[in-house]
Formats: sequence, C-alpha cells, structure tokens
Amino acid sequence: MASVAKRKWTNAKGEQKENWEVLYKEGGKHRSQTFKLKRHADAFKRKVENELHEGTHVASADGVTLDAAAADFERHLEDRMISGALGKQTARNYRGHLRNHVLPTFGRHKFHEIRPVEVHDWFRGLMKNGMKKRGLGLGAAGGGLSGQFARRSLNVLSIFFRWGIPRSYAKTNPCIAGLAMLGGVRKSKIETFTREDVVAILRAVETRAWKHHDSTHAILKCSVHLAVFCGLRIGEIMGLTRPNVMLDAGIIQARHSLTCDDELKGPKSKSGIRDVPMPPHLVLLLREYLAKHHIPNRPDLVFRTRSAKDGGEPAQIVFGVFRANSWHPLLARSGVTSGAPHFHALRHFAASLMIDEGLPLTEVASLMGHSTFDMTLQVYAHPLVNGHRRRAACDAIANSMLGAPIEANSENGRAPLRIGCA
Repeated sequence: MASVAKRKWTNAKGEQKENWEVLYKEGGKHRSQTFKLKRHADAFKRKVENELHEGTHVASADGVTLDAAAADFERHLEDRMISGALGKQTARNYRGHLRNHVLPTFGRHKFHEIRPVEVHDWFRGLMKNGMKKRGLGLGAAGGGLSGQFARRSLNVLSIFFRWGIPRSYAKTNPCIAGLAMLGGVRKSKIETFTREDVVAILRAVETRAWKHHDSTHAILKCSVHLAVFCGLRIGEIMGLTRPNVMLDAGIIQARHSLTCDDELKGPKSKSGIRDVPMPPHLVLLLREYLAKHHIPNRPDLVFRTRSAKDGGEPAQIVFGVFRANSWHPLLARSGVTSGAPHFHALRHFAASLMIDEGLPLTEVASLMGHSTFDMTLQVYAHPLVNGHRRRAACDAIANSMLGAPIEANSENGRAPLRIGCA
C-alpha cells in the first residue's frame, strides 16, 4: 500500500543530498512525503497504511487548520441561530469557548493531525491551569476550570469536528476517544441551603432594602417564594406570562423560559412543560404584585421593569443585575454567607424539601420538570434532616422490627436481641 525509497539529488551548489520518501496512493491520487531519517519515514509508512485500511487518512496537502476554518464555523453558528435551531446565548457561549479555549491550543493544528491523546491532555490542562493564551502560556486565567466548564469546551471542539468531517477536513472525531480516555468527568459538588438558611432568607426578604423601590422588592420576594415553594428556575420565573399564572386555580403553568437576550423560548425538554401548584400565601403574594406593580408589556410577562434609557418603557430584568443588586444583598441581610450562594440552589432546596415531606419521587420529578426521577435523585435530592431526626428514624425502624426498645446492658454494653417480644 505504501513504500519507502531513498532519494538522492544534487543541489544548485553541487552538493549531494538525500532523503527518504514515502510513496502511496490515496483516492486515486499518488501521494508522497519526504523525511530526513529512515525511521521517521518507516513510522509514517505504518501510520499511512493503518489510516488507509481504516479509511481515516487525510493527506497533509489537503489538510485545513482550525484557525483557517474558524470563521466559516462561526458563520455556521450564526446561520443556525437565525434559523432558530440555536439560541443567542448558546451561540455566544460556543464562540467564547472556541476563541478562549480551543483555538489558542489547536488553532494552528490541522484537523486530521489532532489525536485523542492530545485532546485528553488539553482537557486535563484546562482543569489544572485554566485558559491558554498564545504567548502567555498556561495559567493566564488564574486557575483551572471546573470539570463541567472544561467539558463544555470539549463539546465545542467536538461540534467543530462534526462540522468539519463532511467537508473532508477530518475523517474521525478525536474527541470521542479522548473523552473515553478521561473515564468520565467528575461533576462539581452541588451545594444547597439548609432549612435554617432558607428560613433566614424568607424572613429577610420580608423587609425592603433601603435602596430598593417597592416594585423591585416585590419582584425579589415573589422570585424567592416561587423558587422555594414551586422549584422554578430563574429563567422560568422571569418567563412567566399572566395567562400562565392561574390565581383562581392556584396553578403555575411552566411553559417558557426567558434567556439573557430577552428571548422567550420553550423548556429544555417536553417534561419541562408542567403545572405546579402554588401554596395559598404565594397566590396572595402574586395577586398583590399584579395589582400594584405589574407593568403592561407586549409579551404579557409578569415581571418587567422600567427602562431608564428608553423613557420608562418595559424592559427585561437582567439576570446579572438581579443577582448583584437584589440576590446577593439579600443573602448578606439574612446572614447566609457560605454554602450555596447561587439563586438556583433554592430550586435544589425545593426538590429536597418535597422529598423530605414525603412526596413520591416520581411526583417530585414531574414538578421539577425532569424526564426521569434519576436526575431528581442524583442531582436535586439533598439530605435536609439533622442527626437527631435520623437517629430517631433509625430507632423507630428497629423498634418496629424488634417489638420493644432495647437498652444496652450496663455491664458489657450489649443487650439480648429479642425480635417480636413485647
């Protein structure tokens, strides 16, 4: 399939030169590659023969670097965004991972030259050292990335390859084998609030911060209660429309999510479309908000604010501003400064609370909008009971099986086991 031959010639200065040439045929074309050393030529010959046998070979002359293809790939993302197949925020995230993490390492590489082991080492480097900027080396970002965030960069590289394979830039996707070499990515530990934390937050949110308008305080209060007692995400809260808030029936219809670009989109999956019951106090809270503070707007969203730039026109409540100006100060006022600073942790608490109060796991999964209860159990179910309650539960189980409480013998610390004795 391939052969190695010594090639000799005389240059313009009359000097004798020689090298080793690998000759092979691929796709009906005669190809060649030259090397100074025979062992390099032999290694390339074996590599070419294996790739030709597996159908994965791409000639160096036909190779394209990731840098050269990046502009076309970003236009592809733009086209998908315009067609509605990709959200603006997702497209922005893809571009960020591509420019900050993928191209600085692989930009000068040709698609077919990237090997799974290189993908593996790059991924580990992201988690250990953070971003790599050209000329600055590893660690330019000041610390490593979390496993989940680094996995997003790996996902973008994989999408880049899936886009490039039909264009003959590569024959295989090294990210698949690279991910297999990683043996899975450990997820970051998810923190949640304790009952005491949430009680403190609920008490603190009753008092309006001195710099907040009444409407700003009302939005924060409603958002906290919707997250704690209904388990809604912040995007679902800000994406609620008036028809979705059925006050007379005491039902929240989760049908939309508001993106950072003020786009009202559907849920992540069909299971995200759900009806969530509201406790009576939340019905009163929302009824009061709609009567006093609701701003009429074209999408008929429940929560909007007035824009200072557009003459007081209804505007989106920016998530970053909400966190910085409302959520974080609320945590400071409540005295909750550690554990779970993210607003999304309230949703985790809601799921754990439902389970702790005896609601079946399948029902909790349905209320949270999960397609399977495995997600609820593995990610959202956090223990809320303390050691005393656990001990009491274990004692109750033992007593129900043994028939009577057992006390340790004062002499040897043991008691006779009498199952079923009164």
